[in-house]
Amino acid sequence: MVDFTVPVYEKLASWNQNAPREYISACLCFPYDSVHPRSGVMQHLQAAVSRLQKKQPIIASEIHLYRQSGMLYLTYNPPNCFETESSVVTVEERPVDSLGDDFPRAYQELRDLQWPPGFFLDKHRVLGLGDLSSFPRARAFRLQVTFLEDGLLLWMHLHHSIGDAACLSAVLVSIAAETCGVHDSLSPPMTPFQPAKLTASIAPDISWPDLATSCPELGLFPENTPFDRVATALPRLNPPTPAARPHTSAIFVIKVDVLKNIGEMIRLVSHADAPPSVFVVLSALTWAYITRARYKHEVAYTMATPEVATLGLIRQWRQHAFQEEAAPYFGNASADVITRVPRDVLLGLSGHPSAPGGLPAWVPAVTESIQVACKHVDEPFVAVRTAMMDRAVREGRVLGRTTSPIYAGDLEMDSWRNLGAHARWGIPGVGVSEADRVRIVAGNADGGKGALVLPAKHDAEYLELLVTLAEGSMKELTACQEWMTLVDRVIRANGQT
Repeated sequence: MVDFTVPVYEKLASWNQNAPREYISACLCFPYDSVHPRSGVMQHLQAAVSRLQKKQPIIASEIHLYRQSGMLYLTYNPPNCFETESSVVTVEERPVDSLGDDFPRAYQELRDLQWPPGFFLDKHRVLGLGDLSSFPRARAFRLQVTFLEDGLLLWMHLHHSIGDAACLSAVLVSIAAETCGVHDSLSPPMTPFQPAKLTASIAPDISWPDLATSCPELGLFPENTPFDRVATALPRLNPPTPAARPHTSAIFVIKVDVLKNIGEMIRLVSHADAPPSVFVVLSALTWAYITRARYKHEVAYTMATPEVATLGLIRQWRQHAFQEEAAPYFGNASADVITRVPRDVLLGLSGHPSAPGGLPAWVPAVTESIQVACKHVDEPFVAVRTAMMDRAVREGRVLGRTTSPIYAGDLEMDSWRNLGAHARWGIPGVGVSEADRVRIVAGNADGGKGALVLPAKHDAEYLELLVTLAEGSMKELTACQEWMTLVDRVIRANGQT
């Protein structure tokens, strides 16, 4: 347990040591009455953040990289300690000119374009966010504000080595509550150190081969690999060819009822008690159609793709394992859940799920495989992964992902649907209590081929699926009639629909 009366300088937990060493970020988009003084907005946000920091000093912490070992340490001052400049979260104003010549200066233009992904993705560099590989210190949390003509953007950044999307969402919701005068958010103080019971439940003598068998999503980099490679894809014999570049992103807007109807068809065909979740149905369809699109465009190197395709779904284990012990734990609790099916199952598609001919056999088969994999997220699942990460930290080894963007059948998929979409804000000059949109600000590490469900309200009629692919593969995907039958509309990288 952390003593919140003395300065903290502690080695981060193994789940955090083995997370990507970069920021995860979201941008909240609001209309704004430009007549209202900007200084009032900045002061209001600063006061909200300062109040939260006193209750949750973790947000004002710094991550320090010890270069000799590659390990990360956390330092922060608890509430009763003397404040220094480095121990305070300062709300920063980021001028719109710093976002590039193509970024809209007027909020109405951004709204008319439907907040396209190309204006938000890969903004880490222009937002001035550091890199631990070049500078061995980074703030755990940063909040930046950009004023547009009649608009306001809030850029929120949490360093992944201290927390995941659920942590970013918790901070976001808590700051929003503080802006409204609700002062009991995120209490008691959260700790970045994983529960003692979790670590104590691990047998320390599990061999590397046994750990690798139990954790198919994780693999070892060669010895002496720099720790900036942690959580990236393991090296492959065949590097990407020009067909895999350059990348582009698009948002596919899909009606929730379409996915629910397909889920009900799967339930009837499978004689199951309940339909699969909307996310599982979407994962199966996305995986299959992206794989087909990539094979059509990237055939130059996909001939070497394994006969087994792999889906890595990012799942939170807090709700499934060590729930009581993990309650105060502020840190990474996301794991890749691996589903593998024969490559030909994804490629040999015929018909569409809602076609008159009925439900193709691959749809319930792939969906069931994903469901089975997700059911395995329990305490033994978490315990063995903790053991592997603990051992990697003790021995100075770097763990990487076994899914690879080089392979057309490999896909990483996640959902940030619950990230801050329901947060209620009270910001001077902003006439609404909820953001118009929450957009993701993410890098394209390791090729960036993947899919992400964007934040949306629980009762939203539509889901927004962000997909990043090679340009040629994206053209194949948008030309696929079966896939596009699912899609209501497409928001392309720079706003074309």
